[in-house]
Amino acid sequence: MALITLRDILISARNESALMRHNYLGAEHLFIALLDIPGGLTSTLLQEQGLAPLYVRDAIRRKIGKGPDQRLWVGFRYTPRTNVILDIARDLAADQALPEPGERELLTALLVEGDSLPIHLLRRLGADIGRLRHEAPLRKLT
Repeated sequence: MALITLRDILISARNESALMRHNYLGAEHLFIALLDIPGGLTSTLLQEQGLAPLYVRDAIRRKIGKGPDQRLWVGFRYTPRTNVILDIARDLAADQALPEPGERELLTALLVEGDSLPIHLLRRLGADIGRLRHEAPLRKLT
């Protein structure tokens, strides 16, 4: 099985943004894209903390809400926070001599940045962010 690349995750995040009728790609879209990876690291770590990935995804969707019915723009601009998260992920990949970030690096970047909507929501749901931050870089990918 091939590893999920940043390109794959960004495609999924763009699809999520379009589904929600948003004109931007934010940390919430990135996190939902990570949750949608079958058997992925993000889902596995959340399940180990007693959180159902589908519930977390739906909670994020409810919190951000849908945009207007009519789409009047082309493309998706990255939010400043998304740019920071992607930069952190690229730095993490470079530190490991990886050609590009993957699922692990993006999840770790979201956890390290620590101030996005998904991370705030996880805290409210009782997730141990410190434990996630510690385990994400160490966990073997399947």
